[in-house]
Amino acid sequence: MARSGQVLLFVNALAFISFGVYALLYTGELATLLGADAIGVGGLYELRSNYGGVSIGAGVLLLIGALNTRWRRAALVFLLTYMGGYVVGRTSALAFGAWPPSQLLAFGAFEAVMAMLALLCLRATSAAPADADTR
Repeated sequence: MARSGQVLLFVNALAFISFGVYALLYTGELATLLGADAIGVGGLYELRSNYGGVSIGAGVLLLIGALNTRWRRAALVFLLTYMGGYVVGRTSALAFGAWPPSQLLAFGAFEAVMAMLALLCLRATSAAPADADTR
């Protein structure tokens, strides 16, 4: 199961970094995808920083966890809490507004699955015997 955590982190690192680069380079298209196509300069700035920069930073952290066993558990905890936060936010947002577009529902489904997989990997690693190089 340790290998599963490594693969999960690597796949998410690629997804986060790719999405971050997309957000930096194609911010206007991202705004349209999110239903915010009438966004101003300040909004585009925030999309670039929050979706672009933060996603790239998160992806780098996940990549470090995928490549280094000493960081793996911390990276899985990060993935669980980050994706879990999105799930909480998206679920509670349903109580405050109209039903979101299908692409945003797909993001929510992806985030929920990734949070659950991270939890499963964490549970498996806490049940496994300690590895000598993780001290």
